[in-house]
Amino acid sequence: SSSATTPSATTPSSSSSSSSSCASPSHAAAAVLSDDSLVGELLLQMLRMEAWGPLAAVAASCRRLKAAAQAAARCAMRQRWPTAVVGDEDLWLAHWALFSAVSKHDRDPCLFAGFLAEALFGGGRACERRVGFVLAAPEAAKLRHNTCDGVVVILVLECGRLLGDQGPKALQPVQRRLLRWFCFEGGAMHQAPTLARLNVEKASGTDAEEDALLDLVEVLNLRTYARTYLSRKERHLEELEEAVLAGTLAVSWGVGVGAKTMNGPRGRRWLGRALTSVAHAQVLGVLDAEKVDQMNSEWGTGAELFGNARFVLESAVECARQREEATDPGDDELRIQRTLEWGACVAARGEFWYCVASAHDDGDEPVPRDGAEGINVFGLGVCCAGEAAEIAKANFEEALRIFSSCGGCVHSVERADALKDYGKLLGCFDFEAPPSAREPLEESLELHRKLLGPRHPRTRNVRRLLSDSDQ
Repeated sequence: SSSATTPSATTPSSSSSSSSSCASPSHAAAAVLSDDSLVGELLLQMLRMEAWGPLAAVAASCRRLKAAAQAAARCAMRQRWPTAVVGDEDLWLAHWALFSAVSKHDRDPCLFAGFLAEALFGGGRACERRVGFVLAAPEAAKLRHNTCDGVVVILVLECGRLLGDQGPKALQPVQRRLLRWFCFEGGAMHQAPTLARLNVEKASGTDAEEDALLDLVEVLNLRTYARTYLSRKERHLEELEEAVLAGTLAVSWGVGVGAKTMNGPRGRRWLGRALTSVAHAQVLGVLDAEKVDQMNSEWGTGAELFGNARFVLESAVECARQREEATDPGDDELRIQRTLEWGACVAARGEFWYCVASAHDDGDEPVPRDGAEGINVFGLGVCCAGEAAEIAKANFEEALRIFSSCGGCVHSVERADALKDYGKLLGCFDFEAPPSAREPLEESLELHRKLLGPRHPRTRNVRRLLSDSDQ
């Protein structure tokens, strides 16, 4: 009778007993994963062990586990950086991944990109679709043409609070390196201003503020010149204004704490280029009447801006020349660095005179006249656009001679840029027995391809200029 009454009672028991060896692990795992505090502790250990792939997979598996992973990352971050002020809503897992990535691969952009992507997204095809990475073994990691843009988007969107003024100041040198890797060298210019502004926020009030401001000025100027022609879009014109403001702040900052910027040519060069771009836009009538009035009150007329730009660039050239001449002949590395800066300053002065020539040639602004001496273009002491173009040509040729005087400067981005601007000038103005405009443009394109890659915005700019020279 007992056998008749027990099957329903005993079957589950026997079934449970017979399958306990298989069910226990899953039951144990379920018990562990249902305990948030235990999950948090386990994930914290994974953070400490830097098991990024498994940790990212766990965090992505469900919303509750992702919250636990971020809680563990928040705890680890606070232990590592107790002074960092970041809200609870931030992606602490991304922040910790960024810290580990820069700690491990702070001198290799390819490895940094792959490591950060794997830490954040677990690697694999989903990661590749998300940010355009090709993930492989560390020694085989490579960047695709769109990878740099993907990295900068991640840095800005996923790690913005960490990179801004609420993150650790100790990251500032690394952030400048990331900006140079992925924006200046990698060509990720879409989000470059945002990343540069975050660097400025973090550096505010520190000795790094000058360099951060000048990085922002450089980014904004490069975006302007990479467009080939002057843009009338309002946001692009606002970037020109921002570049002048940031450059002016950098110069003022340098004066306030020992004249670091005023004693160096880099700040003057980029401020001079920014002033030139704004003057060029104003004189060519790109700005509407309201914007012109605003600029006149803040920066002066187009002629006054050209005059200020000339003064700043002349001082940059002289400062760079003196530094190069004072360099120890035995210090080859420093000599290359200072020769590059000197040549770049002279080339910037050449670009200034090119803008003066093109503005006078096409602009609507009345040309100031100086009595018996006749026409005085923008008060700069030249009588016509052709004379300004001749001065520009002489400056570009001088810059190219400076670069050629030092073997380490021949294959440089600075020389490639000077060749590009020289070729542009030759194609725009008539000279007596002019050199071919195509030759410097072709050499510039070849250098840009080798140094920055075929898809870099600066390379594409040279390609557009070459195409225009065929028409």
